[in-house]
Amino acid sequence: MTLHLHIGAHKTATTHLQATLIKHREQLTEAGVQFERPDHIRSLIGSGRRAAAQSRIFPSVRASLAGQRLARIDAGKDRLVLSDENSLGQCIEIFDRERLYPTVRHRMKIWRRLAAQRDTTIYLSIRNYADFFSGAYVQSIRKAAIYRPDADSLAALARMPRRWPDVIADIRHALPDVRAKIWAYEDYEALSPRLLLETTGMVLKPVQRRPMATPSIKTVSAFQAASKPAEQTLDQIAQIHPISEQNPKFSLWSATQTDELSAMYRDDVTRLRNDLGEDFLRP
Repeated sequence: MTLHLHIGAHKTATTHLQATLIKHREQLTEAGVQFERPDHIRSLIGSGRRAAAQSRIFPSVRASLAGQRLARIDAGKDRLVLSDENSLGQCIEIFDRERLYPTVRHRMKIWRRLAAQRDTTIYLSIRNYADFFSGAYVQSIRKAAIYRPDADSLAALARMPRRWPDVIADIRHALPDVRAKIWAYEDYEALSPRLLLETTGMVLKPVQRRPMATPSIKTVSAFQAASKPAEQTLDQIAQIHPISEQNPKFSLWSATQTDELSAMYRDDVTRLRNDLGEDFLRP
């Protein structure tokens, strides 16, 4: 019996992969594949601040309770497929603590009970730090438009006290007996048919879905300036202020910081490819 657990990361086409699985859920069920939607998983383990509590007071107790709830979703089918990027953490935590997924080691423990019952593979996509953090910031303000990190917080984050190899090491610490398959976000389109085949054991056609792209600078400014609660959603405002040469995509970073973060990412991709071998997926 196998468990195929897609854990994200945020802003790496997770929604597209989940939408494809949801669209084909009836087909998966007929083939004997159990797929659980992210909203069902989050109803068991909690989302937002409730889930974040696992990393604070009595984390082992809370993780154990969440793990027991998750184990109950297992209907005993040979292949179980789950997807929830909030297993890694919340985007807002990254900016609160000025580091990449600071609570992932505690959070991933919720999967121990279920992973122990099955031959488990974890799937994780990584992305260029400059683009990832900007996208994660936009994600964090969709329901909390008043949040604004200051220059000192951004500078602390840009020093990268935690990087993707550290996140992966924490996942392995929490779940030492599972296999982890990693890929670069920029390869997702080419890899998506393979990912669907590996996770479900079936050939599925990816859905046509407009990505939740990082919006323009003016969009973010207008959204943050809107009344609370915002009179318009961020996506509605994005239609008024589309990305253009005069209104580029929003970024948290200066040109120098962008170059430095991109160089770190390239170094980490090279390191992970060398360390993981065939478990770092390539087109």
